[in-house]
Amino acid sequence: MIDFRNPFTVVINIFTDMYPDKSCKIEFVQELYKKEKAYGGTHFPGDGSNPTVSIDVTTPVIGAVEVLAHELSHVAVGEKKGHGEEWEKVFDDIYNEFNKRGEEPNQSLTGLGDKAAKPLTHIVL
Repeated sequence: MIDFRNPFTVVINIFTDMYPDKSCKIEFVQELYKKEKAYGGTHFPGDGSNPTVSIDVTTPVIGAVEVLAHELSHVAVGEKKGHGEEWEKVFDDIYNEFNKRGEEPNQSLTGLGDKAAKPLTHIVL
């Protein structure tokens, strides 16, 4: 039996628990950092359809988990909010819940069998 606790799924579940009315597409892409000098980005289409979260495939796993939380925070607050107080609160809420779930007994978020996942580290993008 394989017990794999995917940290991306944990972040997505936290987001959907907190914001059940929000939807988006999530994709891993090549050369995002090379082209945009960013490990992630969120595109809000002009037609009002669901935004797309993109994460560069070269981002280390724990960094990519944080980038996902970062970009989902943009989805939650909307296109025009930037990194203001509302965005920061949403990101902090996702961040804190991720770390809380990692502290629960036998809830490895890394899939490597440790008793608690390491907290998200902040990456400046």
